[in-house]
Amino acid sequence: PDGTSAPLEIVLLAKVSTGFPGVVQLLEWLELPNNTSMVLEHPEQCQDLQHFIGAREFLPEEVVQELFLQVLEAVRHCTSCGVLHRDIKPENILLDLATEQAKLIDFGCGTYLQDTAYTHFAG
Repeated sequence: PDGTSAPLEIVLLAKVSTGFPGVVQLLEWLELPNNTSMVLEHPEQCQDLQHFIGAREFLPEEVVQELFLQVLEAVRHCTSCGVLHRDIKPENILLDLATEQAKLIDFGCGTYLQDTAYTHFAG
């Protein structure tokens, strides 16, 4: 916002937050005196996958397959935008309970996709 460079998490999220339903949408970001804040899409009824799984005794195979497919599509989208998430786990998958859409969140460990081996651990 004031011409300074944005944190990498915001840059990466802006690259993949282009209306694709499987990635949380970055609506705005703000530089504050001591930190940076992001304004993100937040479905009215949502739950991260960790809590969604924990609240149930089991998930039907069809539900698991659909969720896994949605996460794979989100990863493919990110890759096509040149972004590697690097921290895919149930806590970083948000479920819109009204639409059953899975959304990849938290790009704080992310980086640019590269052709060479990654040599630094993230996460």
